[in-house]
Amino acid sequence: MVIVAHGSDTGEDYYNVYLSDDTGSSYSLSLENLVLEKANDISFYDLEEIEGIPGTFIANQRISSHTGTTDNLRSLISFDGGAEWELIRPPANTFDENGVLCEPPLCSLHFHMSTSNYFRLGVASWDTVPGIILAHGTAGSKLAKEPDLFISRDGGINWDKTLSDSWGVNLMDFGGIILAAKDYHHNRSSEIKYTCTEGLSWRVHNFGGQDVTVWGVITEPGETSVTSLLFGTAPGSKWIVIKLNFTNAFEKKCGKDDYYIWEPWNERIENSACLFGETLKIDRRKINRCCFNGGDFDRNIVTQTCPCTENDYECDWGYRRENEMGGSCVRDSDVALAEPSCENGNIYAPSGYRKIAGDHCEGGDTDELDPINYKCSSSDSSSKVLALGVVFAVLVLLLITIVIILAVVVVFSL
Repeated sequence: MVIVAHGSDTGEDYYNVYLSDDTGSSYSLSLENLVLEKANDISFYDLEEIEGIPGTFIANQRISSHTGTTDNLRSLISFDGGAEWELIRPPANTFDENGVLCEPPLCSLHFHMSTSNYFRLGVASWDTVPGIILAHGTAGSKLAKEPDLFISRDGGINWDKTLSDSWGVNLMDFGGIILAAKDYHHNRSSEIKYTCTEGLSWRVHNFGGQDVTVWGVITEPGETSVTSLLFGTAPGSKWIVIKLNFTNAFEKKCGKDDYYIWEPWNERIENSACLFGETLKIDRRKINRCCFNGGDFDRNIVTQTCPCTENDYECDWGYRRENEMGGSCVRDSDVALAEPSCENGNIYAPSGYRKIAGDHCEGGDTDELDPINYKCSSSDSSSKVLALGVVFAVLVLLLITIVIILAVVVVFSL
């Protein structure tokens, strides 16, 4: 996956995302008009790979308004490595800024990411906590200001609003605790919130002392621990660090009955739990069990290869989806393709599709998606050249003959 800058008639660059084949030598269009800003020669782009869930990405795209400007942004999600993108499903019973029930395609969920003035968390995910995603966003036809905190517990398929306003957030104990502190967009506070139910309910803890403007929340030595550090400023711009230990927040040590097996993506593809060519079965703590995983917790993940289907294919070079949100792969009139040539006794003609690089599927009934392969003679190409040469030579001889005949006729007429 690469980001390429393109020039425009207005003099402003726009940025597209391209995907390569498994050799890295051929690229096809994945997403147009990615949001990217530059500051001090550093590029900030709104594209995040979701950790722990292979092939899942979230991006922000510039969209034109009725005035022709591209200041409007919307968020999209891909579950197949960028082969197809779709709108992000809003929580049930969510209303837009006009009080209208939010339903795609007119209304969806949008997130503040790296280029946003509200950037605090971005789109956060962790490979030690597969399936959990936290992000600040708004519901509507485009991204708006004043975001709330949203959570997905199934890898980005479904989302819930878990807290109002913007927060500094981090995870502890393999996701057993989510900690949230009012960030620097708000007044100073001496309170934090935490949940051991993946955001279904929150508890308040007052860490005492003076109120603090929180600039960051860090878990040490990582999201597997139960210790967190808040760093911020107190009155007088004095920097302080507050250490919080959540060992006593748990009711017990988790046992075997406190876990279940979770399969990602089984709600997205009808009658299939496959995505990116495999199924995953992941040990996960039950959402209503406030128990302690512990630093020695070893999350069991079992994978199984799936047979290939159209979901494991993307558009080949020179082809593109027939509409922004998917559809069949059709010829891209802006791309010129060379005629297929005979190589090693075979001619490969593109079908318009190619298998997604990194996809793990095997077998399956995908003959119509694979390149068209038929036998040819290794001399076919040279024969064509020879035939063209013969035709050219005949035409030259014919032209010479005509000139000679005309010259003879002129001589006799004299």
